[in-house]
Amino acid sequence: MIEILEKIKGEFQALREEFAKSKMKFGSVATVDGVVLNYEGEELVEGSMVTLEDGTPAPDGEHSIEGNKIITVVDGVVTAIVEAEEPAPVEEDFSEKFAAVEGRFEALEKSMSDIKGAIEKLMGIQEQQMSALQEFAEQEPAPAKKPIQPTAKEDRLAEFAKALKNNK
Repeated sequence: MIEILEKIKGEFQALREEFAKSKMKFGSVATVDGVVLNYEGEELVEGSMVTLEDGTPAPDGEHSIEGNKIITVVDGVVTAIVEAEEPAPVEEDFSEKFAAVEGRFEALEKSMSDIKGAIEKLMGIQEQQMSALQEFAEQEPAPAKKPIQPTAKEDRLAEFAKALKNNK
């Protein structure tokens, strides 16, 4: 029995040493969508097994990864790694848009000028009215041509008020 235990200890020791030698290194890379892909080894190369964070194989297809690269995966294995092409810059002719904006700007400038003229005209009218009002305020009041005669209604109210005073 001791022999068997010694043999088992030896086998475990051999397994431990083999495991220590063969410790695999793992790397990871993120796709542009934020999905983390794990792979065996220090570097992602064609033939690398690629898995998701939960350990399932990466889905088949092309995946854009950081470093401006695209990897192709089939059955969880990288079959191709290529540099992603930079999209060509789009050259756009802005002359028509600029002309339209410039036309609108000129129209706004004319409108502002028209508004300014209207405001100045109104201010002139207001100054004339204020001047006329000032002249009127400075005039001496003229005496009334005829004395104001009370109406019949006013006479009755005055008599009623007088009667109330007398009844007190």
